[in-house]
Parts: sequence; structure tokens; C-alpha cells
Amino acid sequence: LPVFYSRWEVHSGDLLGWLALAALVLVGAVLWFARGRIGRGPLAGALFFALTLSPVLGFVDFGFMRMAFVADRFQYLAMIGPVAVLVGGALHHAGRFSFRGRAAAMGIAAVALVALGAFPWRQSGIYRDELTFARYVASPPQHYFGQVILTNSLIDAGRYDEAVEAARRAVDLAGDSRTTDRSASHFSLGLALLAQDRPVEAEKEFRRAETLWRGSRRAELQLHHARSLVGQARYEEGLALYRAILAEEPGNDLAHINEGLAFFESGRYEAAVGSYSRALAVVRRLDHEPVLHALMGEALGKLERFDAAAVRLDQALALNPRAVSILLARVDLEIERQRGAGLPVAGSPVGQSETGAREVKAWLVRARERCEIAIKRE
Repeated sequence: LPVFYSRWEVHSGDLLGWLALAALVLVGAVLWFARGRIGRGPLAGALFFALTLSPVLGFVDFGFMRMAFVADRFQYLAMIGPVAVLVGGALHHAGRFSFRGRAAAMGIAAVALVALGAFPWRQSGIYRDELTFARYVASPPQHYFGQVILTNSLIDAGRYDEAVEAARRAVDLAGDSRTTDRSASHFSLGLALLAQDRPVEAEKEFRRAETLWRGSRRAELQLHHARSLVGQARYEEGLALYRAILAEEPGNDLAHINEGLAFFESGRYEAAVGSYSRALAVVRRLDHEPVLHALMGEALGKLERFDAAAVRLDQALALNPRAVSILLARVDLEIERQRGAGLPVAGSPVGQSETGAREVKAWLVRARERCEIAIKRE
């Protein structure tokens, strides 16, 4: 079943649109007046179905309606009522069957059970990983938000060209509809272009997304808009946006991290350390902690505070010992430590002092081992 169906326009004057309500009333009336002949079970099953499904029938707004008015999966609890009626009716009448009739019924039941096992087994394959699921969600490409989900998964997988294609499909599908959240499509295209290191084009998409944005919270949009500015070496404009975000959300750790990156790229390492420290004080996700310690270690290394930098990088490795990039940063730090001490440093560890060479070699060996493990897993 599709995850997203196209979101249609609703008009009270559309007579076809009233057929569903008429059908609902008709079925309810038939089951009510026929309860003396067929029993109250079918009416109970239908009422169970309608009442269980009622929270997502559109009488009350909920988040998913921004993307689509219907979703088959909302039936998974409501189906209990009709299924119970069907099974109960079959069992009630089973005693009237002849031997052959019961055998035939058993055969039909066996086939139904096999089918009910086979279809979910096949369906479970789409949940193998995020990218596989995203491709399923986006096929057929009938809904813009399916393409947005696919774009994000392709970016995470490092497939940036495909991500840009999916994002452009999202923009096309969003079109000019007044009921479609077009800002999400332009935002996803901006992210894909930013991942391709095309900050000028990304900035244009983020500006379009901000113009179309109808929600109250704009922090995520502004965050990536600022990234696109920093990517163009427009550091002061990017930093001004980060300050605006932090004025409204002082606990936004991502804004602090990105502010620190902007300071680092513009050569203001002391300011970068301050931003990373503030981010650590309000960090929301555990996986951000090792990254923050590593970033702070690199900034401290640039300030030639090598011992403090080593402590931070070691903390990062303690939290994430598999991170090859942090291991390599640790190698670079040892080389810079020797260079700062005036010891000879050539293009490889061989040209270094004997003690320093051993230290660098030890970190290089660890990094190489971790790389080999990662390659085997791939």
C-alpha cells in the first residue's frame, strides 16, 4: 500500500465527494434494520470499525493531514471489528457444513493463512534499511513528501546526485497548490545542493523555503540557510543568522555547533572553542558529544594548546572509539605537537623524533585497523 496518497482539493459543492458519507449512512441503516435477521454482530463490527477509525477521519486536524487526507495503514486496529465478524460468522455456520464443505472450508482457511503470512513477509523487506524504505515510500512518485523522504535518505547515504534529482521531483510535484507545503520541497532541494557543495544554489532554495514557510518555528530552515552563507565565505552574514536563532532558542545545540564551525573556518579558533563549550552545556543527542569534543580538540590544536586538545580528542575516542576521522585528527595533533616543539617533522612519521614517531605510529596503526574493519563491513 502506498504510504502517501495525493492530497486532493476539498469543495463542499462536489457531489461526488458526498458519496462516501451517503454510503456510510446507507450501510449503517441496512445493518441496523437487518439486525433481527443477521444478528447484531455485523452492526457491532461496523461500529467498532467506524469508532476506532474516527480519530483519523478528518473531524479533528492532525499532523498527517498536512500531507494527505487518507492512509490505509490507519486501519490496522479498526480492522479487528470486521475480521472478528467474518471469523465469528464462519465458525457459527461451520456446524451446518457437510464433511466435504468443512474440508473445503479448511482448505480455504489454510490458503488464507499462508497468504496472510506471505504478504507481510514480503512486505517486511522494505524495512531492511532507511534507503530501501525511502525508495518504497517514493514509488510511484505521486506525492511530494515521499520524494522529500527519499532526498534525506540519499543525502545520508552520500548519493548526492540522486538526492538532487529526487528533490527536484518533490518541487515539481508540489507545484503551485495552495494546500501543499512547498517549503519542504525547496528546503530538501537546498539540503541536497548543500551536500553537493553548491552553496549559492542552496541559498536560493532556502530563501524560497523561508518565503513559503507557514509554521512558527523557522530555526531549522535558518540553520541551513546560515550554512549556505558560511559555505560562500560570507561568515558575518551566517553568524548573524546563528545569533538570531540562539536569541530565540538558546538551547539549540546544533546552532552552537554550526556557529563554532563558522568561527573555525574563518580562523577565529578561540571563539569556536566558546561555541563548542556552550553546545556541550546544552547538547541534546548523545551522538553529538564525541563530535563536539573532537571539534574542540581541533580548535585547541590550532591555538597550540596541545595538551588540552589531546584530552578532548581522547574524550571523543572514549565515547566513539570507531571514529576513523577522530583517530586521524589525533595523528595530526601529535605531528603538530612536535612541530610546535621545534622537532623535525617531514612528510611522514619517519622524519620525526624517535619518541614522537612512536606516538604517531601508534595512532596510525589504530586508525588503519579501524579502516580495515569498516571496509570489511561495507
